[in-house]
Amino acid sequence: MKILRMDNPRDKVVESQIATVNECLEQRLAERTVELQRKTDQLRAMASELAQVEQRERERLAVILHDNMQQLLVAAGIQIAVMNHVPLPTKERNALSKADEIIRQAIAVSRALTVDLSPPILHGAGLGAALEWLARRMAELHRFTVDLSMDPRAETQTEGLRILLFETVRELVFNSCKHSGCARVRVEITRKQNTWMRVVVEDSGRGFDSKALSASMASGERRGLSGIQQRLAHAGARMSVGSEPGAGTRIEILAPWIPATVKLAMTANLV
Repeated sequence: MKILRMDNPRDKVVESQIATVNECLEQRLAERTVELQRKTDQLRAMASELAQVEQRERERLAVILHDNMQQLLVAAGIQIAVMNHVPLPTKERNALSKADEIIRQAIAVSRALTVDLSPPILHGAGLGAALEWLARRMAELHRFTVDLSMDPRAETQTEGLRILLFETVRELVFNSCKHSGCARVRVEITRKQNTWMRVVVEDSGRGFDSKALSASMASGERRGLSGIQQRLAHAGARMSVGSEPGAGTRIEILAPWIPATVKLAMTANLV
């Protein structure tokens, strides 16, 4: 091996060239790091905006259902009520009664859909209040218990993240209701250090092969969980799934607690 000698002019030139190359590499690495961070921030901002656009579309559809379809159904019910005062043969009266019952059911479904599309509490209160509403609704509609535990310090700092986490938890809770075979699920939200929050959705149901799930998500078969994972990733969050047949399911999400406009160290200080 040739050893560079400081008193050799040629060696000094080589050493200078090596130092120049190292400086160039470090500068390029720094530039690439800054560019990557910039693109990451842009992606998160786009994901947040997409969540808000989706929510605004939900609100628009909810308004259409409330101000148009429900009003038309109510008007049809009023017309049927008017006909109830007109003497009619039994067959026609039974048909009117049947039509009136169908309209009542349609109104009930429309009202439920309006609330599901855009829960008013999601905008007027925090994530904790919205999840409490979700727990009550799951109990009322599906006789399914949601044991909710939320650290008040973990309240989200942006509307986009609040909407994303609410929709994520709602979908995971509903999946547990449909597939776990048990009657309850635990939802726990805690603050992790200063800039992260942890969301855990866990049940003690029938479980599944998590390795097979990972393969099916990669192939696009499990589009529900795969879609959740992608939306979370775009917002700077990540999701892990742990489950075994007969041993229940635990889904854990780590999400940035601070606003998306603040640059995050994605892996720093995580335990």
